[in-house]
Amino acid sequence: MAWLVCGDRPDSKDWALFAPLTPVEPPTPQASAAQKVGDPVNIDGLTGTIHNLFRYSVKHLDNTGSSGWHTGDVQYGYTAQSDYNLLEVRWNNGGISLYHGKNIPAKDVKDFVAAFTAAN
Repeated sequence: MAWLVCGDRPDSKDWALFAPLTPVEPPTPQASAAQKVGDPVNIDGLTGTIHNLFRYSVKHLDNTGSSGWHTGDVQYGYTAQSDYNLLEVRWNNGGISLYHGKNIPAKDVKDFVAAFTAAN
């Protein structure tokens, strides 16, 4: 499952496309929870610096299909970025999910979504 996110930082107009990442040795939820803003991360050679910590609750889902998410779930996470990488790590007491992202300038999103929709 991939998703498109608008503005992962305040006042950001750009978008990011995230896709699942399956590293050989993923971090544990406990190790991820110990991270702080400014900490460096290295997940299977993909590096970045944590710039955002978050907590969210799933309020509504149209399709739980492959996500494994359920209404009411609470998850924690962080995003990390370098010049070349965008990473998102989400966890709860049931496990951890990792994603690799690609920045998409706001001016290119409409064309990107049209091409993605046509391909699927």
